[in-house]
Amino acid sequence: MPRARQAGRRVFKHERVIMRSSDYAFKAIFLAFKFYTEFDEFEASARGAGVDIDLRALLPLHVLFYEQYKDYAVISLKDYDTHPETIMLLSRENTLVYTQKQLADRDFKMFKHSIQRDFGESTVVTLLLLKASLYSCQKRFEQVNKFIDEFDEAPNPNVDDLEQNSKFLRKLTDRVEDFLDLLIWLEDRKVRQFNIPLVRYDYDVLMAKAKYLLDRCHNHRMEMQNIRNDLEVKVTRELNKRIEYLSDVVKKLTAVTILLMIPNIIASHYGMNFQKTFLSWDWQYGEMTVIAFSAVAMAAAYLLMKKRDWI
Repeated sequence: MPRARQAGRRVFKHERVIMRSSDYAFKAIFLAFKFYTEFDEFEASARGAGVDIDLRALLPLHVLFYEQYKDYAVISLKDYDTHPETIMLLSRENTLVYTQKQLADRDFKMFKHSIQRDFGESTVVTLLLLKASLYSCQKRFEQVNKFIDEFDEAPNPNVDDLEQNSKFLRKLTDRVEDFLDLLIWLEDRKVRQFNIPLVRYDYDVLMAKAKYLLDRCHNHRMEMQNIRNDLEVKVTRELNKRIEYLSDVVKKLTAVTILLMIPNIIASHYGMNFQKTFLSWDWQYGEMTVIAFSAVAMAAAYLLMKKRDWI
């Protein structure tokens, strides 16, 4: 093992240090970028590099942060991995990165010539981490896409799940929009720590993927809105059917009640304490006449309500 690599491992105990290897046609010296998995060590190294801003304040943020200072630039990314925080400190002398992501050596092979150029190290590291962050968003979007496909085929879809995924998709859309703003900022502000001409093709591909993902997010938000509207129409239609059914039941019960009231009224008349009545029960045909009159009245009431479609 070269002496430089041995020294690097001793000095940076919790850093992932990528060296220029002769196998990759690099010079046998350190690359000036270091990866940290412990934030305290990352913060201490940043202090040693002359950074006086509060980097710890970036950890609880749920949005992307990027700012250029006099001698360095700071970029904070958020994605959907298990450890979503990635903080990059870019300068001419050092490129310090706090992240839990693992970048494969083959990723650096593709840029073996670009890394040796001015600000090539910070440019390549930033590009690779931007790719990893966008890939995390793409994976999370595919989960939402799968949910929509399964929701359309579900016999009894859960509206609460739809609402939850709709809210998440809105947040994902905002994050992708922030990601695109970051890419535009890197190009428009001409941040010297990110030398776009060195990675122009990969940068354009990354920009195109981000725009495509943003378009898909917008389209799926519209699709989920249409699904929600269809569900609301379906629920409203079913509710109207239930209301119509209940109204029909109440109408029929009312009609039956009216029919039963006719003989009840007649019977209550004879239950009153009157000496004389309209038809005396002492009459030979009194009882039969009252019953027949009740039947005729009920039949007439039934035919009237049947004509009005109450029964």
